[in-house]
Amino acid sequence: MAKTPTQNTTPMDRPKVVCLGGVHMDVRLRAKHHLVDGASNPVSTLQRQGGVAYNVAQALRVAGLTPRLLTLPPDSARAYIALEDAEGDLVYGLACLDSYENLNGDFIRQHETTIKDADWVLVDGNCQKDAFAAWPDGTSKVALISVSPAKMNHFLPILPKADWLFCNREEWQILQSLYEGSFNRLHILETRGSEGCLLHEPSCDSSGHIHHNFAANEDAATVQATADQTGLGDCLAGLVMQHVICGFDPISSVQEALDHLPETLRAVRSAK
Repeated sequence: MAKTPTQNTTPMDRPKVVCLGGVHMDVRLRAKHHLVDGASNPVSTLQRQGGVAYNVAQALRVAGLTPRLLTLPPDSARAYIALEDAEGDLVYGLACLDSYENLNGDFIRQHETTIKDADWVLVDGNCQKDAFAAWPDGTSKVALISVSPAKMNHFLPILPKADWLFCNREEWQILQSLYEGSFNRLHILETRGSEGCLLHEPSCDSSGHIHHNFAANEDAATVQATADQTGLGDCLAGLVMQHVICGFDPISSVQEALDHLPETLRAVRSAK
């Protein structure tokens, strides 16, 4: 992996980074043969710790930072279960995540000092809308990481305070339809699957955003097409933010992250 400024600093010099949001078990069930409705279908099973905030924190750790993870107490019933067909395509996603309702305004107020003391807070959309409404005023910079189209409305109260947003094309379109304010201060990385991603960078004038296209790295595209994609977008967000936090410009941060995404993803998975 490319050398970054983080590797030239002592732990005391490193920025204070908080990852806030979801941690749960990711369970993947892949059919060994063609799925038959109403019958017993043999599957292979892969289970590991996951959740957006957890995956982002792991990517940051692999890249050399030491983030603090703020989440709910452990709960063995909190899980996301993906049922895939024999080719690896998702058939059903089953989310047992009701306890994320407790990532609310009270949770934010409980951890207000930690949030305000951080240089950066990377927070996912599992936090409830009232959590973002209770976000403290302070000097922390904020990056938002999406979790699903249905939860994009959670971000509405914090958008005027946010610095970065990571989402896919559908989620970005939904947010644009919901939010009547300006996105001009936000750096937005919109992922587009095999098409790569699009960085919407704030313009210095009144034109809004400048757009930069990034083609999918060939190695990354291979990983995406042939391997378990769970956590891929989270890992990308973590890698981009690692470079941003360490002083890289936005364009270089995205390009470096894409270049090193496959090896970082493998390192994150091996560490779980």
